[in-house]
Order: sequence, then C-alpha cells, then structure tokens
Amino acid sequence: MELLVVVAIGIIIASLSITSYTKVVSSGLMTTTSQAVIGLLDQARQTAISRNSYVEVRVYELPTSSASPTSGALTQFRGMQTFLVTNSGYTQLTKLYVFPTPIIFQLSDNSTPSGTLTTSNTDHATLLNPSLDSSLGLRTPASWGTITPAIANNTAPSLPKYGTNYAAIVFRFTPKGSLNLDNTKQWFLTLISSTDNPTNSATYLPKNYATIQIDGFTGKPIYYRP
Repeated sequence: MELLVVVAIGIIIASLSITSYTKVVSSGLMTTTSQAVIGLLDQARQTAISRNSYVEVRVYELPTSSASPTSGALTQFRGMQTFLVTNSGYTQLTKLYVFPTPIIFQLSDNSTPSGTLTTSNTDHATLLNPSLDSSLGLRTPASWGTITPAIANNTAPSLPKYGTNYAAIVFRFTPKGSLNLDNTKQWFLTLISSTDNPTNSATYLPKNYATIQIDGFTGKPIYYRP
C-alpha cells in the first residue's frame, strides 16, 4: 500500500512538472517568434525608407505542421516574407520564415479563402482582415497574376517545401515608412499558440500571446506581451 501511494505521488509530481515545462517552452517560442516578426517588420520599414521604395510584407496561410506541405488544407497563418517592390518587379529581401510549432497568427474574420476559421478576433488581427482596406489584399495562387507590378509568367511564386500551396495577406511599407493602408485605423497582428484551445477567442485572448500594433502613419511596430 505504501509503495502504491509513493508511485501515485510520483505520477502526480511528474505530470505537474511536464505541464510546467510545456508552458515554459511555449512561452519561450512565443518570445522568439514575436521578436523575429518585429525584426522583420522593422527591417522592411527601414529598407523602404533607405531605398525610397515600397517593401511588401506577405503573411502566409499554410497547412498545419502535421499536414502535407504541398497538398494540405490551408488553415493557419504561420509564415512571413518581405520583398522590395520596384517598377520592374519584386526582389526578395528575406527568406521564408515559418513559425515554430505551435505558434500561429490569430485569425480575423474574412481572412481565409475557405472561410473556415478556428480562431476569430477582428480587434486583435486587423491586418488579417482584407475587408477593412482595399489595399490589404488576400492572394491565392489562382489570383496571383492580377497583381501590380506583374510577376513572371503571372503565376504564384513557389515557396520552399510548400510550392504554391499557400495564400497570402499582403501589405506594404511606403518610401516614407508608413503603411499603404488607412492610417486612421488601428492595425494589429497577434501571435497565439494553436494548443491554447481558441474557442470563443473572439471575446478573449489566451494567457500566452503577443500583440504587435503597427502605427499606420509612422509604420513603427509596438509590442504588447502579458
């Protein structure tokens, strides 16, 4: 009987330790990812100013990490990349950055081609809501050839590992460093963990999150973390 009690106590302690360790790891990934996103946005803004040109930020919707990269359903915004925009086309500034699992962007209403949302919060994810500004585009492989300036062969660029199995929300920094969006609106991106049970996230945020606000007039990112 005493041995059973000791074993039971050991199991309880082990389970609590695993839970605490998981939370620490998730918090660390959130910090690393949010810092990478802010760095990418800062670099895009500074490049737009220094090169006196537009810099495009693409936020990619990709399959989950457990799904097939080239054929899985598009369900999570979890990748970013930037491009210098000139009259002659696009020059890649950064490589594709895919967030470490389980970090994703919180979704916003009208932000996926399929319309099937697992998380939805317009207030905390306005940069993923194309209905808020006509310049905030949602591109799918089928519609990529309609962009300006045109791209080679009017086809979606191929991403490493994913090919053309993706969609992208697109916005730009102007040569003045501002966003090419309505600067009277508040523009946000919010990172969450896909394991934090996003049910009812339209009314609250999980405990582990990071919100990045981009001032539409100055283009400067502002970081919020609980």
